[in-house]
Amino acid sequence: MRTFPVRFRKASMELDVLVTSSDNCLRFKVELVTGEPDPIVLSRANGKWTIEHPGSRCFPPEGYEDLEKAIDNYLEKNP
Repeated sequence: MRTFPVRFRKASMELDVLVTSSDNCLRFKVELVTGEPDPIVLSRANGKWTIEHPGSRCFPPEGYEDLEKAIDNYLEKNP
């Protein structure tokens, strides 16, 4: 398990989130605040992302895409 910060764009705002990876970086919990009661849960298999749980934040589909790209970029730079 590994926790790291990620910055991504949602509409005209830049957001900082905490990402906690598990299952060899195949599953990710995304929180805007540590201990958030209803976090976003994403998974990735064979380069394809899936939203397991959208959480209580209302992101448009492109918001999740930007978040997924930000996670990929972080992991690429920090193996």
